[in-house]
Amino acid sequence: MSYSQDSIELRNQIQKSFAEEQLIGKELNELVEQLSSYDTEVAWADEPPGKLNGLFFFINDQLYIEVELVDIPKKSQLNMERTWEIDEVKSSKVHSIKIFYNNKLFEELK
Repeated sequence: MSYSQDSIELRNQIQKSFAEEQLIGKELNELVEQLSSYDTEVAWADEPPGKLNGLFFFINDQLYIEVELVDIPKKSQLNMERTWEIDEVKSSKVHSIKIFYNNKLFEELK
């Protein structure tokens, strides 16, 4: 099986899992648990810079997930050094999930 085929299967598996679990409105912690079996890299989404509004989970060079958060704990909302810890925001609620494949939006869950 090729790397690309593996990524497609992985993308489909994640999409199905997220849809079945209905993660929108739930705590980020539940989404993190769904991704715990994957070796992901996390990057923070902050716009304007220093104001946290979400994060990215990079699964491989073809597949990543963007998560928009709401109800972020006040102490974690602003950080001008942009050095957040995932444990500080696990209680935040998932507002939307976007699954990207080959840098194109594959699915958006709201």
